[in-house]
Amino acid sequence: MTTFIIIGVIILVIAVIVYIEYKNEKEYKKEQADKQKRQIKRKESSYNTRPSERHRKKVEPLQTQRVDKKPMEQKPMEQKSVDKKTAEVKETIRLPDCHYPAFNHARLTKMGFSKEETDEFLQELIEQIDTQLPVMEDAILQKDYTTLDSALHTIKGSTSTIGTGGISDLIDAFNLYIHKDKEPKVISHYMKYFKHYFEALKTQYPV
Repeated sequence: MTTFIIIGVIILVIAVIVYIEYKNEKEYKKEQADKQKRQIKRKESSYNTRPSERHRKKVEPLQTQRVDKKPMEQKPMEQKSVDKKTAEVKETIRLPDCHYPAFNHARLTKMGFSKEETDEFLQELIEQIDTQLPVMEDAILQKDYTTLDSALHTIKGSTSTIGTGGISDLIDAFNLYIHKDKEPKVISHYMKYFKHYFEALKTQYPV
């Protein structure tokens, strides 16, 4: 009888120990499960906040890029203002003063030529200019400044030998300008006075 009691007590003790171990293991598993849930929630929370930060980072460069575009849009305006200034400079080109005293043949007189010889030289000069005039006009039209310079140089050799003033002074200035610059407006201005002084020469020394 005593043996059965002892065995029963031992079985009861073992059952209690097993129950306690089971309960402890269950609580441990529950704590582990709760811990995992908390970790998952933290990860989800951090994941949800990161996209918003990324979105802000993406938006900020776009805003900066839009701000940077404003100065670039103003460049055409700056270019237009530069073109306008260039046009104003071209419009303010100063034309030369082409007013000279009347032509005279004093050099021929000083060299001792007679009136008949002087008249002959003057008529040859007028014919020479009359021949070179269409050549000069065509050269200006074609912007062939080499031919224009050659024609001026040919006439200049005759006018400077005969006298000064009028067409002689005009050709000196015209020829000098061709060597330095070739602004069409200035060339047209010289050509206008070239024709003026040529007409004056023909009036002064009629055939």
